[in-house]
Parts: sequence; structure tokens; C-alpha cells
Amino acid sequence: MELRQLIYLMAIVEHQTMHAASEALLISQPALSRSLSNLEDELGLQLFDREKKRLVLNENGEMVLPYIKRILKDVHKLEKYLAEYQKNRHRIEIASLAPAPLWGLTYLYHQHYPEMPLNQTLLSDTQALLDGLEKHLYTLIILNHKLSLAHYQCQPLFKETLHIAVQSDHPLAAKTSITFQELDGTHFLTLKGIGYWEKIHQYMPHSRF
Repeated sequence: MELRQLIYLMAIVEHQTMHAASEALLISQPALSRSLSNLEDELGLQLFDREKKRLVLNENGEMVLPYIKRILKDVHKLEKYLAEYQKNRHRIEIASLAPAPLWGLTYLYHQHYPEMPLNQTLLSDTQALLDGLEKHLYTLIILNHKLSLAHYQCQPLFKETLHIAVQSDHPLAAKTSITFQELDGTHFLTLKGIGYWEKIHQYMPHSRF
């Protein structure tokens, strides 16, 4: 039994005539007839009755039809899975809490693997990153803390420090460090899409960004 025979049989069921089914399949009518005949011989069953120039499933055909549908459905699912597998096999998905790590990694990645696509996602939610990694949506993720889970490998990448820049005559210019409380109420010009660092907004509710 061949998969092609099952596909041909389903076309006959749908169109109910050899002529219409062969046209839909883009094959000759004799070739379709031979395929059906060979399938019936293999099964040892006649599957169709002729009724007013139409081919209609008989009792045997109705019995085997659910199995054939299930086989074709499973084949379709397998084809979709393999297509997605091949697609993902040659693509890297990186998700990060902050944009800066992506800048350096993107450059290095394209230097070493210029032909392989790289997709990037910036998120501010740690749990969303972990869920995406667990569901294989991401090849790797970048967090702001060490991940202590046995089934994942976690390595430190680098330390990132937040800085503010002010004019030299600004009252804050003489300070070597500063708290969010002292900054609260100051207006800031920041980059858009800074991921995790957007959380600083909640520490300075009276500031404008």
C-alpha cells in the first residue's frame, strides 16, 4: 500500500467520478483506475459501488475510510512538523531582558555565521523568557541573574551598569553615585525599547521619560 493510493482514493471519494478526480489530481483516468484497482486487490475488498455514473463508497469503503483519513491526517501533521523542524534547525532565536547584550552578540554572530538567520526578541518579563525557553521558542535567553535550574546551562556574559549624563554645571555633576530617590522628579531622555531597564520608571514615579 502506498500513500499515493490513499490520496487518490480520497479524491475519488470527494469527486465521485474517475474523470473529475483524475482532473483534480492532474493524472490520467486509466492511471487512477489502476491505482484504485491495485489498492482494492491489496486489501482484498471492493470499496466502491457504481450508482448512476457515480462512484459511491460501499460498506467496505465506509469501514476503511476513517483509517485512511487518520493516516493522511498524521502524514500531514508529520510534514508540518518536519517543515518547522527544518526551518528552526537553521535559525537561532535569542531573547533578552536588555538590548545591549543583543548588540554585541548580533555583530559576533554575523561575523561567524553570515548565512544563518538570527532572530532577536526584547522582553521585560523574566517569566516570559523562561517560558519561551521551556517551549523551545528561543535557542537561548539573556537574563539579569543566574539561572539555577539543573536542566539548563547558564554562563555569565558581562556586567552592565546604568549611567546618567548631565551637563558639567548641573548640581548632580559632582556626585560619584546617586540614588533613585535623589533623581525622582528629574526629566530624562532615554532610548526606546530598553527592556528590563524600563523598570527604573517605577523607582522614579515623579520623573518624565
